[in-house]
Amino acid sequence: MQKYDPKKIEKKWQKYWEKNKTFEVQEDAKKDKFYSLIEFPYPSGEGLHVGHPRPFTAMDVISRKKRMEGKNVLFPIGFDAFGLPTENFAIKTGKPPAEVTKKNIANFTRQLKMLGFSFDWSRQVDTTDPNYYKWTQKLFLQFFKHGLAYKKNQPINWCPKDKIGLANEEVVNGNCERCGTPVEKRNKEQWMLAITKYADKLLDGLKNVDYIERARLQQENWIGKSEGAEVDFPLRMVPGQTDDKHFVKIFTTRPDTIFGATFLAVSPELAKSWLDIGWQASEEVKKYITQALEARTAVTAREEQEKTGISAGIVAINPVSKKEIPVWITNYVMGEVGTGAIMGVPAHDQRDFDFAKKFGLPVKQVVMQNIVVAGAAAPREGKDLVQRKVVTGIIHNPKNDTFLLLRRADKESSFVGGTIENGEDAITALRREIVEETGYTDFEIKSTSFPNFFGNGYKLRIDKNCLDFEYFYAVELKSEDRQEVSKEELAKHEPFLVPRAEVSKTITLTMHQYMWKYYTEEKPKYLIFDFDGVIGNTFEACAKAQMVIDNKSKEEAVEAMTRYFSSKPNHAKGHSLTEIEMVAKLDWTRRFGEEMAKLEYSLFSKFNKEIKNIPNTKVAIISAGSGLYIRNRIEETGLNPSHVLTFEDHHSKEEKIEQVCKDWGVSMKDVYYFTDSKADVYELEDCLDRKKIIGCAWGYCGYDLLRELLPENQVLKNPEDIHLLFADSVYENEGVAVESEFLNGLKTPEAKQKMISWLEENRIGKKQINYKLRDWVFSRQRYWGEPIPLVHCEKCSGWVPLPEDELPLKLPKVEKYQPTDNGESPLAAMEKWVKTKCPNCGGPARRETDTMPNWAGSSWYFLAYAMGGEKRLKEKGDKFWDKEMLKHWQPVDWYNGGMEHTVLHLLYSRFWNQFLYDIGMVPTPEPYAKRTSHGMILAKGGEKMSKSKGNVVNPDEMVEQFGADALRAYIMFMGPFDQAVEWDTNGLVGVKRFLDKVWNLQEKVENKITDTKIETALHQTIKKVTEDIDAMRFNTAIAKMMELVNEMSKADKISVVNYTYLVQILAPFAPHLCEELWDVLGHEKSLACESWPQFNPELIKESEVTLAVQVNGKLRDTITVAADISEEEAKRTALSSEAVKKWLEGKEPKKVIYVKGKLVSVVV
Repeated sequence: MQKYDPKKIEKKWQKYWEKNKTFEVQEDAKKDKFYSLIEFPYPSGEGLHVGHPRPFTAMDVISRKKRMEGKNVLFPIGFDAFGLPTENFAIKTGKPPAEVTKKNIANFTRQLKMLGFSFDWSRQVDTTDPNYYKWTQKLFLQFFKHGLAYKKNQPINWCPKDKIGLANEEVVNGNCERCGTPVEKRNKEQWMLAITKYADKLLDGLKNVDYIERARLQQENWIGKSEGAEVDFPLRMVPGQTDDKHFVKIFTTRPDTIFGATFLAVSPELAKSWLDIGWQASEEVKKYITQALEARTAVTAREEQEKTGISAGIVAINPVSKKEIPVWITNYVMGEVGTGAIMGVPAHDQRDFDFAKKFGLPVKQVVMQNIVVAGAAAPREGKDLVQRKVVTGIIHNPKNDTFLLLRRADKESSFVGGTIENGEDAITALRREIVEETGYTDFEIKSTSFPNFFGNGYKLRIDKNCLDFEYFYAVELKSEDRQEVSKEELAKHEPFLVPRAEVSKTITLTMHQYMWKYYTEEKPKYLIFDFDGVIGNTFEACAKAQMVIDNKSKEEAVEAMTRYFSSKPNHAKGHSLTEIEMVAKLDWTRRFGEEMAKLEYSLFSKFNKEIKNIPNTKVAIISAGSGLYIRNRIEETGLNPSHVLTFEDHHSKEEKIEQVCKDWGVSMKDVYYFTDSKADVYELEDCLDRKKIIGCAWGYCGYDLLRELLPENQVLKNPEDIHLLFADSVYENEGVAVESEFLNGLKTPEAKQKMISWLEENRIGKKQINYKLRDWVFSRQRYWGEPIPLVHCEKCSGWVPLPEDELPLKLPKVEKYQPTDNGESPLAAMEKWVKTKCPNCGGPARRETDTMPNWAGSSWYFLAYAMGGEKRLKEKGDKFWDKEMLKHWQPVDWYNGGMEHTVLHLLYSRFWNQFLYDIGMVPTPEPYAKRTSHGMILAKGGEKMSKSKGNVVNPDEMVEQFGADALRAYIMFMGPFDQAVEWDTNGLVGVKRFLDKVWNLQEKVENKITDTKIETALHQTIKKVTEDIDAMRFNTAIAKMMELVNEMSKADKISVVNYTYLVQILAPFAPHLCEELWDVLGHEKSLACESWPQFNPELIKESEVTLAVQVNGKLRDTITVAADISEEEAKRTALSSEAVKKWLEGKEPKKVIYVKGKLVSVVV
């Protein structure tokens, strides 16, 4: 037997397939069609690297299997050859793009044929061929004729390096998708395709196709349909305004939250338009608008930008609450999306919340979560619904870390609480309920910080469904003092204490389980308050230097203080001479400590309410010289700090912080440090987390001074803003309306509809549908693209299409390929070509000098394949378009392509197809029945392969060394097809060994051999490979075949039938090798035309199974038995095992359990 020689075999069969036109296909009504499609490649100068063939190989495997299953398979290939890389190469070298493209296509063709793909080369297309782009131009004119192609002056994404306009889809993170250059905004006239008119059709079409979920979601999100309301927010008279539109129009998808709008946010673009009509804004506002517009990038990048903003100095009116709200200008609102303005609802929108948190704007919650109870207390059909306000306390006994629960008459267990009665507030009601239900009288209600929500369930006691507005409080028992509980109350519910670890298992009410989880999972927050700068942030330094101040004049004192600060440069950063002068005036012996303490106390009192509303906090006070005053009046502050410490200097202050943190068991980096002193920021930023140093702007330093050192989100303007620091998320889901007047109690869908009706009745707004999708920028200021077949005629007042007999409008030869500096195409310099006659009136006209984007040709190439491709384009000319051929092949049955093209090519080509369907040119509205995607093959180290990084693996070298079949099989074996995988040449070595084994099995083949064990493994493999190919689990299909080959290699002889089946199922992966083996086995026809083997259901059944045997839950033995063993026999066999007997120790089993085909469990 000859050695396996891939070079010889592969060239032989590639010539055979080409000569015999094995994969050329004709329309055949007698056979089921299967149209298999890959994204046709761009023929770059570098050729293919090993990552490119992954999708080609996958679809080739599928196509070969479908042929063997009897399908009439169309698997075409072509080249998407217009594009910037070729043009940039032309600019660099002066070589014509057409010449370069021809050479590149020849190289790609060689490489693709080298890899043995079963393409129908007779239908090849090349988008740069004038025969092809003649039809691209014809289709564009159809868009123009039907009003879907128009030219418009508008801001566009502009790549300054490529000197080209970009669609939003071509901008990634603010950079040009092609070259990575930061994108600018420019106003420019561009041709547009009105894809937005097809937004609904594009969305609806996704319901009728089989796309992977990621692709479907990307398209849905990109189209971005949103239903809601357009609302007018009145403005106070804008200074200098000359029109009568004293309102801002906003669009919202959540009209039910308008009562929660606490500010209006407008885009810099909208604000600029106000300036243009006379708005007399401040210079600071004008400067911000200019800077924000200059920094503008594309939509995709703005989501990542840091939010900036400035108050416009204008007041708006919330149209439903009639309250005044501020107007802000901000970069997170986009001028081209919606109306260019939004209502800020920070309680229910994360972006609004982030902005409000940063700029200290109020937050108002108007939607509460609605939790539906499960089990016996679930809402019941037909029962009346009542709305109630309910209060509940999570009552903790710190003495023994237990919690007080109620065991209720309905067998439920819950926390203590009940209905808030008329005239009561929540606190009063909770106090009453605790005393009535439990008898405890000495307790403290500590926190109101739990998220309020509605609980929806059935109450047995009143036989009604209840929608309860739930208030939860943390309560702590101060002592175990109790009074007697009435018999009536005990009959309803009996109080009992439960250890912390048992609470979650004991509570049965859904809402209470929810709140217990929140209570236990909320992380502690460690807060240290230091307001030594209330009277002057120089206090600590002045106290240290008091001896130089006493008994001296003001001038002498200032001089002494200046000398002191000069010796402490870091400390001096936080002080100014005016502060020193002020401190020098003080009568230290009489006033300083007392006055400072009073002010500190007043600040702590302001904080008290807000801190109590923050769950799970630990508080410490560190103070200079006034600790005694604070300690004496600590109860009045309500802060309940764990520490009240004093210090003498900043070094001592750091020691005190360290002491507190040690007592708390946390790092100094874990604490939030509140100060109104600039000096603290300088002195403590190394030992603390700088992001957790919080400036308090109502102290001596003030907002502006603290903002010199701290970002806006770390400077609080008001004590009540402290809760914004710890609110990391918002409630964005549906729920029940609260604090919303006529909407209160309504669930979100009903509240939306009622609000829209109210807006329309009051002529304040209306129902509205908006889309994120924007019309497609369809022109490029480059040479290497399809010329746009239009001329501009002054006499005819606009754009005139070329007649069809003048198509194709070919690209002229040019001397230079560089775009002009003013952003025009190189064609604009071809005055002789540009000047022409109007086909309509015969007068002078000028050609359009922009060209089409590279997406144009790829938007219909799948149709060109179905109608015969390049060969038929040349033969038929104007009669090329054939709807009958399209009826035969459309839609594409399976299309595989990259996720990066989901909102580019995939969306664009669907749009073209739907338009052509509407005008009767194609038979189906959707072009692709199924769409899948693949992961990339990365270089070693997980980097993307690129020539610049020097990590490209050339397939030519791999084929030379290992053969095309080994490369194909390895690419399919590397890992899950939809995930990125890392190239490893050692893996290719292993796959080559596998193919060597398959080849060498020839020596073991005999005609009259029966091997039941191998036959069973073979039919299991046929089943596995059949299913795995259809599911794109190529790696596991190959792994199963490897197992089979290993079994066959162990046998002395294998039957020719079994070997034949192996060759057939391996053929899609390694077609050259299998064609050769098929020939060796004596078959005359090509294996590509043979039938796919069918597995025998009887033979895939296992004759034996291995059972695990457990004794008291632990594995003690395994036994191999017949697959159809009876339960009795399985138990008997297990008990007779010597290993099991050892563990039984002569005892009689209490129970023996048999799980068929898996285990025998023995209980002693």
